[in-house]
Amino acid sequence: MTEPEHHTPTVPAGAGAYLAAGDALAEQGQWSEAQTSFEMAMKLAPNASLTWLSYALACFPQHRFGPAGSAIEDALHYAIPILDTPEIRKGIEAYEREKWSDAQRWFEKALAKGAPDSAPHLLLATSLLRQGKPREALTHLVIAKDMEEAGARRASAEGNPPP
Repeated sequence: MTEPEHHTPTVPAGAGAYLAAGDALAEQGQWSEAQTSFEMAMKLAPNASLTWLSYALACFPQHRFGPAGSAIEDALHYAIPILDTPEIRKGIEAYEREKWSDAQRWFEKALAKGAPDSAPHLLLATSLLRQGKPREALTHLVIAKDMEEAGARRASAEGNPPP
């Protein structure tokens, strides 16, 4: 009689593998497990914006808005450069003074002027979270993650893979 074959599940080997595993878990609605996988990716690749943003997105269905906001702030700190425009500067000043609605207004102005990157969306998302507006924050988080993914695809196509 032959023993049934036993396959040991493989553990992801690098940040990209943890990110892919987290994406697969998120697609199945396994948010807590996805969050854990994204957390491992963040630890392995702290300069990769998609790890932080994926983690933040996995927090939303669990109503874990505090950790989501922290992950967005960490993405801005470690991985995403913030353009220096008057609107963004004033928005950051308001944010640092915990004047969330003023910060929101300045970041919206930056976006209205055509800010070409994800940072204003993320800054706006954190301001909205601080005001208890997770639905609006989620919209900007998704836009920012889409922008970061597009940038990563462009960099990879040009032979410059993201960190």
